[in-house]
This record gives sequence, C-alpha cells and structure tokens, in this order.
Amino acid sequence: MRFVCLIALLVSGVSGEMSGCVADSDGSRTCHGSFASGDVTSLLQMQTRQQDAEEHDDKLVAGSAKVTRRCLDQDAVDHFDPDCVMGDWTDWGDCTKTCGSGTRSRSRKEISGPADGGKCGCHEEAETCNSKECTVDCQMGEWSAWTACSKTCGGGTSSRSREVLSTPDVQGLCDCTKEAKACNKDDCVPIVIPNDVTTPAPVPTTPVPGVKLCVNVREAVNFENKIESAMVKLGEKEEKQSDSQGDVCWDNVADGDYTLVATHKDYVKFTEKVSFVVSHTDVYGVDMVKETTGDWVIILKWGEEGMVDLDAYTWTDPLESACKVAYNQRDVTCKGIHGKLDQDHCFEVMENDKVKYTCTDGHSKGAKPETTTLTGVDGVDGEVVFQVANYWGSQMCYQESGADLPTPEFPKEDILNNVKGVFKQSKAEVTVYHGDQLVATFNAANDGHWMWSDFQCTNPNASAEEWWLFSINRMTGTVTPCDCTNNGGPGYCGGCGR
Repeated sequence: MRFVCLIALLVSGVSGEMSGCVADSDGSRTCHGSFASGDVTSLLQMQTRQQDAEEHDDKLVAGSAKVTRRCLDQDAVDHFDPDCVMGDWTDWGDCTKTCGSGTRSRSRKEISGPADGGKCGCHEEAETCNSKECTVDCQMGEWSAWTACSKTCGGGTSSRSREVLSTPDVQGLCDCTKEAKACNKDDCVPIVIPNDVTTPAPVPTTPVPGVKLCVNVREAVNFENKIESAMVKLGEKEEKQSDSQGDVCWDNVADGDYTLVATHKDYVKFTEKVSFVVSHTDVYGVDMVKETTGDWVIILKWGEEGMVDLDAYTWTDPLESACKVAYNQRDVTCKGIHGKLDQDHCFEVMENDKVKYTCTDGHSKGAKPETTTLTGVDGVDGEVVFQVANYWGSQMCYQESGADLPTPEFPKEDILNNVKGVFKQSKAEVTVYHGDQLVATFNAANDGHWMWSDFQCTNPNASAEEWWLFSINRMTGTVTPCDCTNNGGPGYCGGCGR
C-alpha cells in the first residue's frame, strides 16, 4: 500500500530546515533533503490560482504520491493580472540529484503583459524529483598481488583477495573479495636425458592428484548408529548432506590440514581440525553427541600410529577405585554420579595371517570413539578426574622376555616392535562436552600431565606411562588441565595416582 508520511518542520528564523518522507510503490520510505525555510513554504503551496488553471490537468503525481511543485517568482503569482498571455512551458530540466530527493525546473515566456503594468504570473517553477533512497554500496580495498601458481605444471590455480573497507546499507551490494584463475596448464613432461650424460638429471613427475575422501557421520555413544541428513563441510569443499548410511564423500581431495564441520538439528555442532593424506584410505569418523545424551560426554579417539589400545578412565572420586569408570567397570554409580563407558575400542592387527587384538568386545579395523557419559555431576561439591591409560604397553611392562602373553589374542609381534614413548605419538585426542556445548579439547602429547614416563619396565619395549588430562569442578562446571605437582590446588587431579 502506498502512503504519504507526515512532514516535520523545524523552523528557526530564516535558517529553519525541513525534511520529509514519502513511501514509494514498493513500500520503501524515501526521505527528502533539507531546504531553507523560504523554500519550504513555497514548496508546500500548491498552484491554485486562476492563471495556472491549465496546469491543473497535470496531476503533479509520481505514482500516487504527490510531487511538490512551486513557482520561483512567487510575487508574480501573488499579483497576477488576468490580461497576461503566457507562452508554453519548456521541457523539464535534469534532476539535481539521482536519489535522495532533488529538484528540476522549467520556464516560459510572457507573450503580452497587462495594460496597467501588472504581473503576468509564474515564469519559472520547480518540482521535486528522484525521491528514492540513495543506496550505499561496499567500499573495497585494492586487490592483492596474484599468488604463485599451486602447481608448476598440469594445471593449477592462482588467487588474489581484497578487503571490505566499509559495509553497505541494507540495500547496498559488495563486490567479490576473492578471485582465482587457472595457470600452468601445460602437461608435466619428463626431461629427456641425453645419451652422453653419465649422471641422469632428475626427472620431474606429474603431481600426485587428490583422491576420493569419505567421512562417516555417526553417534559418539555408538558408532553403529549412523546419522542421516547431517550437513558436512570440509575446508573450502562444497557442503554436503550425509546419506542414510551416514556417508559423505568429496572427489579430488589433496594432502593437507582441513577444518571439518558437521551440523544436525538434534546434535551438538561438530568442529575439528583434521590432517588427511592421500595414502590413508580409511573412512574418517565424525562422532556427534546428541544434545540430550547426558550432563557430560567425554570422547577419546586416536590414530593407528603406534598404539592399538588406549583406555579411558573416569574417576567420579579420584581416591576410590570403586568410583572409576573403565573397560572393566563400564556402568558405575558413585558419589551421586552415574557413569557409563558407552563403548570400548582397540584396533585389530594382523599377525601370521591371524587377527589379534587386546580388547574383547570392542576391536575393529577402523577407528571409533571410546565414549563416557556422565549424569548427576553438576551442582554439588567434589570433582571428576579423567585419565588415559596405555593398556597395550602397560600389560607387558612386567612380562619377562619369552613369557606367556596376557591372552592368546595379544599381538606379540607388535609388542616386540613397540618402542618406549610411542604413547605420545598416538594422535590421541579427547573432547569434552557439557550439555549442548563443546567445552574443551586435549591433544597428545602437548596437553595434560604425563606420569611414569621414566619408569623402567621389565620389558624394555613396554611402557607404564599414563596421561592425566583434566578435572571437572562439580559445583562450577570448570574444566582444569591436570597439574599433579599443584598439591591441593586446581587441577591437582588427586595427585594423578601417586
């Protein structure tokens, strides 16, 4: 609906100003600029006098909002003589503004005047024009220099960028901030080595292309439960939706570090920095936490390098072993907290064409999370402490050379090839969720407190090392990294098993 806004007048002697607002056909408001008070008065006066009656056929309308018109020699109108004969009006001149309310004018000549020397009406008049709002676009900085080509041959890309110096108004536009162009399109051709050269020159090879890379979106508490319709984005790759099996794939993914982000209406947002290599073909797990899972959810994950079996230990009281949630006490209620190890995990390894493993009900070829869910934590005094144990290495710590293995399934060859300290190379990562928020992330080997690193095992290829990560203050919900030297202070973590 079109409408005319009320006009506010601010008058102060001869220097008063006016600004008005008119609604356009699309419903937007367009505001006029300021005029001196003398112009205001005459702009608001519509032509009603007899000598301009012929002009009343021009309705003075732009759409249905009235255009304000005034005579520039108003005195002639006020003293108009009916014996005057006036010529035709000229065409309207250009508007003084392209937006924000300008004015345009036209004129006419007097053909014959009155006998008594009176005035002959209006000779020049003006009207408002272009009352639409002025749009303010982005102000852009200068383009940077083009980057070096991403490949020396075989087709690469070069890019450049620029900054947005000022933001637009609601109707304004911004030009692009990044541009890319193709470069070095020629095929990669080996160098021909002359027959008389004894030392062959290096032969350049075609850069290794990227490969198809897939991720699998699943529940952190049970990796068998796949999540459909999650939106997943890998770095600058196109965002895609997981299928009914939780899978999302991208073609031509090269080696590199990427930010992996997954969202779903029922799950906490997943964000993780990941490193991919072309030679690693396993599907990467995106383990999402349902918003209603529990008060606290703690997820332990690790790569295949070095370690086959790490164990999550959650102490609802760091001084009582009965309050420890672990692979051998998977469902524990203690100190008002219900703790549950949702799934255990260890990698399967091949030894003499046989599958070997160190955990009984959680072994698998691919990585999966070892997840602990806690309820009843918040609002009371006390603390919860979390650590990671090296089950594989520590079980062999007191094994004499040639002694029987803990179980027939234990991978003997891998134990013999283990080296002390490999725990810190395990790529282990722990993420901590409180309600619907990711509150902390810990990575081996930089975070937390390491215990028994220098302990001398009977088996020189084993290790008793433990990783103590953090404590949770049950009253405040504060997560503090373990510092086992801070006796009695925040992050003491019960002395980390001292």
